[in-house]
Amino acid sequence: MKNRSKLPAFLGAIAASALVLTGCAGEPAGEGSADPEQLRVGLFSPDVTFSAFYASIGKDGALTKVLKDRNIELKIETIPSGSNLIAALASNSVDAAIVPGTSVLGVASQGGQIVPLMNMFDGPSQQVIGNTASKLGGPGDIKVFDKKRWAFTRLGSISEISAKLTAESAGLKWEDQERLPLGSGSETQAVLESGRADVLSTSPNNSATAVASGAAYLVANPQENESLSIAKQLNAVFASSPKFVNEHPELTQDIVTALVEELSGLASAKSSSESLAPMTDEFKNAVEKSWDLQWEYSKTGFSRATGGFTKNEVEHTVAGAKLVAVVKEDFTPPSDLFKNSYVVKAYEKLSLKLPSDLS
Repeated sequence: MKNRSKLPAFLGAIAASALVLTGCAGEPAGEGSADPEQLRVGLFSPDVTFSAFYASIGKDGALTKVLKDRNIELKIETIPSGSNLIAALASNSVDAAIVPGTSVLGVASQGGQIVPLMNMFDGPSQQVIGNTASKLGGPGDIKVFDKKRWAFTRLGSISEISAKLTAESAGLKWEDQERLPLGSGSETQAVLESGRADVLSTSPNNSATAVASGAAYLVANPQENESLSIAKQLNAVFASSPKFVNEHPELTQDIVTALVEELSGLASAKSSSESLAPMTDEFKNAVEKSWDLQWEYSKTGFSRATGGFTKNEVEHTVAGAKLVAVVKEDFTPPSDLFKNSYVVKAYEKLSLKLPSDLS
């Protein structure tokens, strides 16, 4: 089953957004405009990959302090896909968004401008889980799913990329598999229970919830497989529009500094409970039953993440984008797209040692 019917729509949404996301995104300069009354941030939903953000807005979080000092209200917009998050940035519905690196590349490839400020998670952060009811194999047994029903969130997503590479790493041909794009990862549990798919690629939140319920078991964890060409995928990029960055340079820097501070704490967390402690109550309530598994699946993403964009991470993100045609095979990102200036300055402000690959 060669299901590609929705891919043109995905690329069309990126292209339309790119036409609006234009402007000059230079280094922070001057005083800029007065602080906004609200900081509007778009993201998918409470998810482990956004942990640095949720830690930063906890009761004692670094971003909470920044916004309180500046008398700015935080407003979170839950938006279900990378292309829709990009569209929200383009339409000025949000000031910043947490988006996949592939979405940033999609905008750049269409001639648009977006400002990736920092990276909060290193790796694809996806798990491949088998449907317990299918009884086709056990953990690590991928070949039993040859020509079976492979589900993932959306065409062109990191979920599809992870599914494809997991299949191909076991010698399976992706074009021979029956592919089922779900539209949303929230469909995972229902798809498992209804028997519509034999194997799924989905987020740590959905994977952990399904495994904890007994409806699924872990087949493969691409997040921990450093042999994959997407092992260093930029998967939680905190990005803004050129307009916001140019109007609010000091605020932009303070936001990045706050997020780098929280990311540094997560990178050194020794247990799942320690990593969860600084989060908002809303986040804790959303993940409480599955957090231990989520953290176990994903902790490498924080131990490796520096906040910046390394050459290796960019290369892996480009490779992933090409695998599912988010960008063309001859695409090379602009040399000034992924800049580390905000992150470098954050390390200076926090008196932290700058990682060698960011200097």
